[in-house]
Amino acid sequence: MKVTRTNRFYYDSGWYIDLKLVPKAQCAMILGADALLQHFLQHSKTEDVTLKYSNREITSIGNWDICIEKIAGSEDKWGAWYEYSDHSGDQHSMCDLYWQEYPTKNISNRALWLCNVTKFLFFGKHPNKIWIKQIHK
Repeated sequence: MKVTRTNRFYYDSGWYIDLKLVPKAQCAMILGADALLQHFLQHSKTEDVTLKYSNREITSIGNWDICIEKIAGSEDKWGAWYEYSDHSGDQHSMCDLYWQEYPTKNISNRALWLCNVTKFLFFGKHPNKIWIKQIHK
């Protein structure tokens, strides 16, 4: 099933996705996801970030800014680790971002963590790929 959403992300002593139905503590963006949002903030005209994201590439939207791909074997009961590429497919092209390692899962690439709120947003599963585009307001 194709899922495409647009959400606001905001900073309040840490990054959060703005979801009214989910407790704020569960909406925290941590372990690399916060660094990705900080990167997008540099290109924002506001103090928050609005992103459109989908589990399918939609060519009518134009170039996606980033595609993140779930790292095989990284999903557990709390979430999953993803690695990213920009719209040209170059892995890890935004070298100025700070990424966390997850050594206990033998993940050698730098990655970002997405908790199970992602499963909520994508109707019960962590997608293999998520395409992301910043919406400028």
